[in-house]
Amino acid sequence: MTSQRSKKRKLDDSKSKVLKILMANRLFIFEKVSLLASYKKLVNEAFNGGIQEMQNLTTDKAVKEINKFVHDSTDGMIKEIVTEDAISNVLLVLINAVYFCGFWETPFEPILQCKFYGKTIQKIDMMEQIVDKDVGWNMRSGEEWKALGIPYQTRKAWLFIVLPKKRNGLSTLLKSFDYAVFKDITTRFVFKQVKRKDISSIHRRLISCDFSTIK
Repeated sequence: MTSQRSKKRKLDDSKSKVLKILMANRLFIFEKVSLLASYKKLVNEAFNGGIQEMQNLTTDKAVKEINKFVHDSTDGMIKEIVTEDAISNVLLVLINAVYFCGFWETPFEPILQCKFYGKTIQKIDMMEQIVDKDVGWNMRSGEEWKALGIPYQTRKAWLFIVLPKKRNGLSTLLKSFDYAVFKDITTRFVFKQVKRKDISSIHRRLISCDFSTIK
């Protein structure tokens, strides 16, 4: 069996310890296949991953091996990622697990309740925040989408909420979503004040999207 030592990618703020990202990337091969040298290099270097052969393991032992790798790579925060049913009769399994822990630069007030429309309608606590231009959130808009970037402490990481402009335009937006769109969304932009009504609009648009139709 050939394997490469697990590489744990961390992004950690050394002073305040407010941001942690742990990644576990590995390709597990269950059948004898020949991989291109260029592909092996891509997996090892670009994705900070590894390649591990699993031909001699039974399904239950393979599950334990994969879950242990992810468990150890994420400091025990992700305990299980595959089951026997998920990997039975497969050629290979590509694992990409990410554990993220961060604190908002400007914490939200968890006081707003809104109806969430899923299989059942229920009221849940929503995030609420009114900020001015000095806070420096990132609001962007494209032809088919609008986005809001919210920073975590130290601003090494941001959360970007992307919504389609059309009511049922999520599937169409996902089909056209590429690196150019991603780069446009995450580009810094002159901030405009986000008011309560804008936040409520984002809530309504987000919970009205039918994710079950996405293939």
